[in-house]
Amino acid sequence: ETASLKVTKTFSDGNLAEVSIAVTCFPGTVSAPNPDTTVNQMVTFTITGFSPSTTCSASESGVPAGYTTDNSACQNVAISPGVQASCTITNTVVPDAIFTVYKDFVPDSGATVSVTLSCDYGAITPPNPKDASEASPAVWTVTGISGSANCTASESPVPAGYTAYGCTNPTVLPAGGTASCTITNILDAATLTVAKVCVPSGDPGLFNLRIDANVEKADAACGTDTGPVAVTIGAHTVDETAGSGTNLADYTTVIGGDCDSSGNVTLAAGEHKTCTITNTADGPVGGLVEIAVAGTGAGAGTGAAILGLIVIAIVALLSAGSTAVWVTRRR
Repeated sequence: ETASLKVTKTFSDGNLAEVSIAVTCFPGTVSAPNPDTTVNQMVTFTITGFSPSTTCSASESGVPAGYTTDNSACQNVAISPGVQASCTITNTVVPDAIFTVYKDFVPDSGATVSVTLSCDYGAITPPNPKDASEASPAVWTVTGISGSANCTASESPVPAGYTAYGCTNPTVLPAGGTASCTITNILDAATLTVAKVCVPSGDPGLFNLRIDANVEKADAACGTDTGPVAVTIGAHTVDETAGSGTNLADYTTVIGGDCDSSGNVTLAAGEHKTCTITNTADGPVGGLVEIAVAGTGAGAGTGAAILGLIVIAIVALLSAGSTAVWVTRRR
């Protein structure tokens, strides 16, 4: 005796694709071909060697991309002699899934980067890569996911001076669902300090200390500094402008420390350097000093000794830029 099982294939969106169906019976033998391919969305299998308790189950070989499958109606179908049993396997189209990649900069930036999405299942709707920024994330539609997909994202190139973090570990994107990850770019910060040195140290001048033409400490007094300032890796320039009530023309300025004499300095990631700006106050110019020298007469011997001290004083005054006037007074 023989029996048969007709399996009908239905797609929720009316797809007429042919699929491969396999049948197993216990006990019983399914005649070849098994599996067999549907024609006009159905296929019939002949069964022999069965018993009154025989049941058969049908399944499709692989779920078509972009669909879920429901073969519950084709499980443990009772078989009877001379009777054609039937069941239906239904494939339901999977809604599109959405994956979003957010962009973050530390500190904040308006820069735009190119981001590429990769998923181990499904089809990513182009374009891919896409641009992303803090204000506008990159969003993709992923079609044809049955179950779920594992997705990662990367940017290329990573902006100069930044290190990228995030989206390298797979994120699960469920069929018809949404998922997201964030790529964070952290500035590869170095730090630079500008120190103010004065000669003499108690000079009352005030100075604006600058890095790359940005004032990092305004009206800096002698002996103070900017403290560590976060800067990008690479080349920078240190200088100063006059602070309140100060005229740089009254000083001789020398830049040193980790900077060259022009204020240039280069820093690597994680490096800290300190540049010094030394201002030496110029001495009084055109000052008039009157020196009284003892003349001849009584006490001339004592006057000679005093004269030696006065000569020393004159040398010191002249070296400071003053003008000495020799005045002889007779007593």
